Amino acid sequence: MCSYIQENITQDLSLVRLAGVIHFNPSYLSRLFKQERGINLSEYIEEIRIRQAKELLKREELKVAEVGSLIGYVTPQSFTRFFKKWTGITPQEYRADKQSS
Repeated sequence: MCSYIQENITQDLSLVRLAGVIHFNPSYLSRLFKQERGINLSEYIEEIRIRQAKELLKREELKVAEVGSLIGYVTPQSFTRFFKKWTGITPQEYRADKQSS
């Protein structure tokens, strides 16, 4: 499941969709993932997205909106909101900080 998520980060990774991929009941998949990994499936997906976003933001040739799109966000605003919620700063601030260090 973790490999599938990482390879398909731009796709719909809803619980129902993921459960369908491996032919599990969504509730069972959710419980099993939490039991095996110690975190909720949605938290895991967000961690993967934030990790990839940070790596992509280091590449100056990519616009912030492109980075958001590459990790599965349709609008730049939703990506910026997500990024700020997880890191406390905007993607632009993160990029500026990384470029100055």
